Amino acid sequence: MLEEIDNLHNSMIMKYLIFILLLLFCDTTNDKVSKTVSDFYEWYIYAIHNLPDEEYQPSVVFDDAQKMYKLKTEKYQQNLVKYNFSDAFVKRELLNSEQCAENLTKNTKKLEDIADYEDINCDFIFNYRWLNKSQEIVDGIEIIEIKTLRENEFLVVCKFYIIDNQTKEKEYQDYKSVVSVKKHHKQYKIENIEFI
Repeated sequence: MLEEIDNLHNSMIMKYLIFILLLLFCDTTNDKVSKTVSDFYEWYIYAIHNLPDEEYQPSVVFDDAQKMYKLKTEKYQQNLVKYNFSDAFVKRELLNSEQCAENLTKNTKKLEDIADYEDINCDFIFNYRWLNKSQEIVDGIEIIEIKTLRENEFLVVCKFYIIDNQTKEKEYQDYKSVVSVKKHHKQYKIENIEFI
């Protein structure tokens, strides 16, 4: 009888240890979804602070050889793919800038201020698309909620903050993003970003 109790006790301890190890070493679905969104926003905010515009948005450049403006989207597109945006999302993004690209090929005047860019539907370069089209740079995000819509579809709600230089406290923005994430094969992809 004592041997049976001892075996049962050892079995329970083993099951408990396996459960703890699973909790420690296995990412949950929410962890993976959260990581997809936070990895993108961490990169995006870093890019705004430190990298050329063409890394995080389509950019208007002047081609000296052809004496005309062009829209560069290659690096932006590569980064959207790198940071787990779905193929459909990337295609929509490129379509959104198509009118600007077409208008640039017809443009004959020097682009000097925002009004010039507005006239040819290229004024998106003056705001941060994934920060509610704001012109203010934030310092970070916090994920405040993950909602499961269906088995492999999620909504991630994020709030944005700026760190006050004096107090070093977070000052939250008055908008939030709602990021749609869907599992494609074995990878979680961003399908859409909206703001509330």
